[in-house]
Amino acid sequence: MSQPPDKIIDLKSSFFSVCRQSLETKLFVLSSIRQVVEFPPITSIYKEYRQYFAYNHQQLANFPLGVNALIQCKSIVKTLLGNFSIYQYIPFKRLQSLFSQLFSLPVSQGNIDNIFESSAQKCSGVYQEIKTQIRQRSVVDSDETGAKVYEAK
Repeated sequence: MSQPPDKIIDLKSSFFSVCRQSLETKLFVLSSIRQVVEFPPITSIYKEYRQYFAYNHQQLANFPLGVNALIQCKSIVKTLLGNFSIYQYIPFKRLQSLFSQLFSLPVSQGNIDNIFESSAQKCSGVYQEIKTQIRQRSVVDSDETGAKVYEAK
């Protein structure tokens, strides 16, 4: 049990159940304690950036760095999607359901695919460097889970 709890709810009867006599002025003594653990609701926060044009001076305000699309997800959303999909093996359809139910964030399978494709493109230089280093080695080690070998012809 957590001490002190985040919230205390006192339960006191307002009347005696047999004769219906009021108990408002009676002295109460603590009899028992029980705790319920719950998570607070997780909700998505939508930040809307509004770009204004200064008409008389022909000046358009700039969006903050990284705000590029009509709607986009922050990196934590992308990180969670990647973790749940790649590390936890959750398929796209279940990811949709999970994000809708857990975070109140509707996300399409197409959007998930686009996020993963964008991440893969950002990592392509690193992937190519790893492949180059592997190809240059005379021996390639792997762990006991095994490895598939493909010889390019």
